[in-house]
Amino acid sequence: MTLKDISKASGYSLTSIHRAINNKEGISDNVRSRILNIANNMGYEVNYLASSLKKNPTKIAIVMASPASSGGYYAHILKGCNDVIEDVAAFNCRLTKYFSGMDGNTEENQLAVLDLLYTKEGDKLDGLIVVPVKNTNTIKNSLERFIAKGISVLLIDNEFPKMDYLCCISPQELMTGRLGAEFLCGMQPREGTILIAVGDRESLSHAYNLKGFSDFIRENNLPYNILEVEDGENIKEFYSNTTKILKERKEIVGLYSVRARNTVPLCRIAHKLGIINNLKIVGSDLFPESAEALKNGLLDGIIYKNPYQKGFMAMKTMFDYLVKGERPILPKKKVQISVILKNNLEFFTDVL
Repeated sequence: MTLKDISKASGYSLTSIHRAINNKEGISDNVRSRILNIANNMGYEVNYLASSLKKNPTKIAIVMASPASSGGYYAHILKGCNDVIEDVAAFNCRLTKYFSGMDGNTEENQLAVLDLLYTKEGDKLDGLIVVPVKNTNTIKNSLERFIAKGISVLLIDNEFPKMDYLCCISPQELMTGRLGAEFLCGMQPREGTILIAVGDRESLSHAYNLKGFSDFIRENNLPYNILEVEDGENIKEFYSNTTKILKERKEIVGLYSVRARNTVPLCRIAHKLGIINNLKIVGSDLFPESAEALKNGLLDGIIYKNPYQKGFMAMKTMFDYLVKGERPILPKKKVQISVILKNNLEFFTDVL
């Protein structure tokens, strides 16, 4: 069965058949639907492998923080991407990796990496996967340059309103924060204050996580106040500020971190001050250090946001669109979140 056969049976031109089969623009939805129905009834199946071998390689780039940063969070995202690329190796797909974060995963560093990628490969790329460090107009404008060139952009964690991106792999951070609050407050034997390491306020994923946590406490009239501690790029400053707060505020009964990077530092500070047994501590994401803290009783639980699935889903969505022409039905795809405790840690060791 060939496109010529479908053209003859349907009465549409070869150009229209090609556009319908490959999900290209230039025909109406009604015409596309009629052509696809005829093709399906005739038993036509697209040979994606043959099609991909006939054309130039499909080139995809990923821009994110260094895999060595944030307790391995980004390493898990990258592993998910790499696993898809290995699975589809026969389809002539190539992935290039650009890391911002060797000197700190800052907006300035990410913009520099995006500029470098745009200069080197802006005319060669088919798709771009990005984990935006912040939700600023500067980063949005930088990404829109790629979209203007016809490059498909897919986002992980942080989305930008009114931007024509392909899809955002959403961490469901409002739900993540609510889950963290329900779990942490449910363990508390006494009322008091919960100290939250709030992450980057210019990151929507961090801001939504904090909002979800706060909303759960407010909506359920729980007897807890929330105290926020800033955790900017300077980790020494975070240690100093958190230590000072914990020394002065004896009413603090729990600690919560919205992101992976500050999970273990919170445990270390509480342990060093000798108050680890007086607090309940819940962190974010699983990596060797957080797993060890969980085993040793320094950490009471982990809200696992599944970075591996984010990377896998992002690359699979990009591949399906660029090679198969399957555009995501929804602008967001959500990953499953879990609570990891000492007793169920063994079920998650494959991601360490």
